[in-house]
Amino acid sequence: VQYLFNGNNAKVISYQRFENEMLKPHDVEKLIAYKNGDLYTVEVYIKKDRLNQAKYQEVNQKNSFNMSVNAPQYIFTQATYESLENKLKEAEKDIPSEQRTPLNSESRESPWTGWFMSFILPVLLLIGFWMFIMKRMGGGAGGGAGGQIFNIGKSKA
Repeated sequence: VQYLFNGNNAKVISYQRFENEMLKPHDVEKLIAYKNGDLYTVEVYIKKDRLNQAKYQEVNQKNSFNMSVNAPQYIFTQATYESLENKLKEAEKDIPSEQRTPLNSESRESPWTGWFMSFILPVLLLIGFWMFIMKRMGGGAGGGAGGQIFNIGKSKA
């Protein structure tokens, strides 16, 4: 169920499309970059007032009940953070620095960590609890020594 409603419906695009169709017309509100494996994934957030334009219809149609209002509309990848910074500086060299698109870097955990914490860890805890209870019961329902549940009132002398 978690994987069906994770809220990440961002469309994957190329850097060239990002630069030509979104960055140069000043449609981008902010960028968030994070390391994902060997590459950097960059989330593109389009300004709310620009989302009504025809070129953004594809993400407006995908905006279903499970997509967060604050979710990114597009994503693309870059090899290094430095190459991303250099490309952005080159693309926005004629724009005053206070009007440039902000680029933020975040540290995000691996998708395997979330999967482990949400699925494997509870199963391991249940197995551990079950083993603890079975050990406390002392080996089953057989009579004689060892079955603590049936040793009520019996002398140990």
